[in-house]
Amino acid sequence: GGELVRLPAAGGPVTRRTFVASDLRDVVVSQGLRYVTRLRSAEVIQLDAQDRPLRRTLGGTQDGAREASVAWRAQPLPRGGALVLHQVAENLPLRMGPQGFSAELPCGAGVVQSAVSVVKDDSAALTSLPLRGAVLAVDIALDPRGEEVAVAAPGGAARGEQVLRYRFDRLYSNVEQGCVRDTAMSVAMAQVP
Repeated sequence: GGELVRLPAAGGPVTRRTFVASDLRDVVVSQGLRYVTRLRSAEVIQLDAQDRPLRRTLGGTQDGAREASVAWRAQPLPRGGALVLHQVAENLPLRMGPQGFSAELPCGAGVVQSAVSVVKDDSAALTSLPLRGAVLAVDIALDPRGEEVAVAAPGGAARGEQVLRYRFDRLYSNVEQGCVRDTAMSVAMAQVP
């Protein structure tokens, strides 16, 4: 694994095969730039024209309070860059209690939460606070206007909220008790076409 393979659009044999890194997940092409993600580390690698790594970025926080891991899905952004859904782990001491491990976390979040990072070619990743209600978020879709993201979170099935919607412009500012609120337009998975 870890190879990026180019094929002609009209079909035919492989035109280029380049080893990038192990554990590759998604390839995103946005505004002529190419990004690949690594599943377990949530690393985003920007590639040059020959598919060689140009820049590596990790989600998380600048102060080290949260560390990114497991990049579930990446999508291109309409104005360039990549939108990456991943997990973040809190770098806090854990306590052992009657119900297992816990920590003092905002909005009732677990030790591992779901977050979204925006990666652009000229800056560090911008990572959201934890997405409220997105338990084990595994997929993300951005509407064509770039205004709203839908997050598939099968862990929310107990509450009947397996798909949650968040306004894109509020991922980093619509904060309630230390996490990002959904837009209250949650739908059951069965209702998604």
